[in-house]
Amino acid sequence: MLSASTPVKKLGVFISYSRKDVQFALKLVSALEAEGLAPKIDLRDLPKLEDWRRELLGFIRQADAVIFIISRNSIASPICTWEVEQVARLNKRLAPIVLESVPDDRIPDAIAKINYLFFDDPAQFERQLSALAHALQVDLPWLKEHTRVSELARRWDERSRPRSLSLHGQELQDAENWIAARPRGAPEPTQLHREFIAQSRRNATRRTRFALASAIGVAAIGFALATTALWQRNLAERQRGEAELQRNQAEQQRKEAERQRNQVYVNQSKSLSQASLSATSIGNTTLGTLLALAALPEKVASPNRPIIPEAVNALEKAMKNRHEKFILVGNHGKVLSASMSFDGTKAVTAAEDKRVILWDLSKQTAILSETLSMPITNIESENNGQELRLFPESDAAPVAAVDFNSSKIFSNEAIAKSYQEQEAVVDSLDLDDEMRSYSYSLNGKFLVTALANNRIILWDAFNRKRIAEFDEQKNWVDKIVFSPTNDVFVTISGDSIARLWSVEAKSSVAVLSQDGEFIQVLFSPDGRKLIAIARSGADTQGGANLEAGGSSVVIWDAKRGISNAKLKGMAPVKSIAFSPDSRLVVSGSDDGTASVWETESGKSVAKLIGHEAAITSVRFSADWMLVITASADCTARVWSVETLPIPIIDVNDDRSLQSLIDRGRAELPRPFSLEELSLYYLDPQDVSKLTSRPPTVCPN
Repeated sequence: MLSASTPVKKLGVFISYSRKDVQFALKLVSALEAEGLAPKIDLRDLPKLEDWRRELLGFIRQADAVIFIISRNSIASPICTWEVEQVARLNKRLAPIVLESVPDDRIPDAIAKINYLFFDDPAQFERQLSALAHALQVDLPWLKEHTRVSELARRWDERSRPRSLSLHGQELQDAENWIAARPRGAPEPTQLHREFIAQSRRNATRRTRFALASAIGVAAIGFALATTALWQRNLAERQRGEAELQRNQAEQQRKEAERQRNQVYVNQSKSLSQASLSATSIGNTTLGTLLALAALPEKVASPNRPIIPEAVNALEKAMKNRHEKFILVGNHGKVLSASMSFDGTKAVTAAEDKRVILWDLSKQTAILSETLSMPITNIESENNGQELRLFPESDAAPVAAVDFNSSKIFSNEAIAKSYQEQEAVVDSLDLDDEMRSYSYSLNGKFLVTALANNRIILWDAFNRKRIAEFDEQKNWVDKIVFSPTNDVFVTISGDSIARLWSVEAKSSVAVLSQDGEFIQVLFSPDGRKLIAIARSGADTQGGANLEAGGSSVVIWDAKRGISNAKLKGMAPVKSIAFSPDSRLVVSGSDDGTASVWETESGKSVAKLIGHEAAITSVRFSADWMLVITASADCTARVWSVETLPIPIIDVNDDRSLQSLIDRGRAELPRPFSLEELSLYYLDPQDVSKLTSRPPTVCPN
């Protein structure tokens, strides 16, 4: 790929024209050469069909861009039509210029969708030529690389795609960088481009694996030779003594070595078992499972280490308390939001690099990845979980949507239009002061506006008439949140006051008092509860004892404004969500921990520990059995709210013990990280089955 310092050759331009317009075409060639381009025009007569098609196709392939001279002659020419089809097939930049007007219905589709430059006025020739030369040379380095890689791919394809003609080393890396850095407006790479680069990467990976296998083989041979030499030396020494004595000594030595080895393994297994119990006790059950499995043999029938009860007990406890199911690795930046399909088989993540990924949860692989124009910070479910709407900000209109049925990400113009219509209604209201914030009820019937003079107005949104005005506020309102039942709403003001209002009574119901500044208020799906998060120094209301910068989290009765429960013992909360049945709530904290709580009692149901950085988003599945979390550690994780039952294991029953070990390995959501291997003095070769993937860390 061309770098910024690499000199770029002239842009190669092929001119497609009718022979009846040759005089204008020759004039255009001379003018383009004067502009610093390298135009190519075919003036020869090629009598055979195969000859002219082969020759012209070669010209088009070698060109970086193609100019098509529109005239009645060229539109009627089969040869010109064929040339346009080849340009479209090869995804070349096409620049149509109008020599003489032609009815729109006669223009081929490949040309009609492109803006024309008009050369039908001779007096405007120079001005239009300058515009043409500029347009052709936009993204010139990228276009030159498009042509170069296209020729390499064509040669590879025409010769039955041999490995010898695939890309290697830096050339392959450059090609991958080139295809990922396509400028907006530049021609799309062809399918052949993509297949050529993808196969080159597979070939490179295959070569790397072969080299690694060869190196391991050489090392194994060396080890075998050294072992053989040692055995031969010992054999020579034993031959000098009595054969029977030597055999007895050898047997004793073997037994002693085996005893010492087993003792080392027992000590290590006990240490790993204790570490497993410690990890499980603080909620990191995935690490607890990994450590317990490392302390046990892979095959019970032919164990490579002694089986100790402590390791079996540690594995049982870790698996009984394990919530983590899947880890979605592959986001190139902090994951800002995540959500799941209605049936829990697919998920969507949105990262700060503007990339949105659709995942197959059963395989933990990406189905589709698309980069949007801005980062997505909020994902909301629609149509019973069959569609997700993607929001750049909590109060903004959605910019895209995900359809789980078709597995597609598409723009959400219709929904965005409805938001624009609502904004138009707000703009048309007769207000006596500047508006600070507004919110519609879910059914669209009511609208609440908050003005700079601290007044709150309740409107009939359909008729744009005032229903009630409230002057109780002593400070301007930052945010308004409607209940899904449309009968109450909450306002949050600049003086850290949250107030609950009744639509029917047209009055304030209660003031919600928490220590600190309110940062989020969320109604439950049934509208009976609301949860409020306030950043605080210490909880003076009798709730959690929080350090500076902590969170005060309270669940309120959404109809009466009475405190139901306070959630205690958590780090500062970043995100929170209700379960669809309003029975549970999940919170995500700065320390990477997610917690599930009962909304009636505030009792902790589960601690979800595993993320290595702050949690940015939490969501329940439609059946509330699963939770998906997004994190600044560049991963999203899927958790089971309830743990699965594990049958009682008899240490002396090889079959049941093997079943437990196999299940533990099969359900592992991640392998050991390099840091964990070092921390617990584990050899990657000894736990090779538990280190099959690279560690889950953010890419640099």
